[in-house]
Amino acid sequence: MKIITSLSVLLISFFVCIGCTDKSKPQLTDNIKSGLRQDAKEFMGSLKEILVKEMQTNGVAAAVSVCSDTAQLLTVNYGLSKGIYIKRVSFMNRNPNNMPDGFETEVLKSFELLNSQGKLTDTTDFFELIEEDGVYNVRYMKPILTQAPCLSCHGTSNQISDNVKTILQNKYQDDKATGYQLDDLRGAEKNKVKITPELINEIIAEAVKETNKELSAFKQIRKFHLRESEFEKTTTQKIKRYLVRNVS
Repeated sequence: MKIITSLSVLLISFFVCIGCTDKSKPQLTDNIKSGLRQDAKEFMGSLKEILVKEMQTNGVAAAVSVCSDTAQLLTVNYGLSKGIYIKRVSFMNRNPNNMPDGFETEVLKSFELLNSQGKLTDTTDFFELIEEDGVYNVRYMKPILTQAPCLSCHGTSNQISDNVKTILQNKYQDDKATGYQLDDLRGAEKNKVKITPELINEIIAEAVKETNKELSAFKQIRKFHLRESEFEKTTTQKIKRYLVRNVS
């Protein structure tokens, strides 16, 4: 079987603003990871649904335009709705703007190695926490396997109709995104987000909501307040509660 050395991943970067007075490195929590994974799943599901519907309604040729135009708009709109920036990247790209940068290249290569060893699965992903200009950035990448609907315009020459080939040649003179087989690794998504106080509150509120489901009524969390610095403590490291009782 032909081995395709290109792959697709979903990369989501969260710029975590932790305040000028807090120099400690934030934790890459399970809540952040699960949120990134859920965003990746929802985005790819939405994209697939639109493409399949277009193929069933108007044919594969029409779906090519959806993939090149409508999908780009969906990517932007989804990113705006979530407060993240999304960009697809690939070694075998169709759009020259989708070439991976240095970070993405290294992660793509690591996925390729896992794939060659038969260790790449649908649960494989990658997280990285870095600091850029004083802001912490969480980047997430997930490989995307080629699915059956993709083969109509990303498959082998025998799988792509002459009509679709003509459209692709007119739109992308240097197209490299063909020759894939089912379950090959195919492209990439790059997402960046600045985590605002509102977004942080939303993430924590959701975590509190889920936690409260497992707690008795008298144990449930009723309110929380975000701080950019630690509570003032006694010499025995106990919080001076009388200083924070009136926090709204």
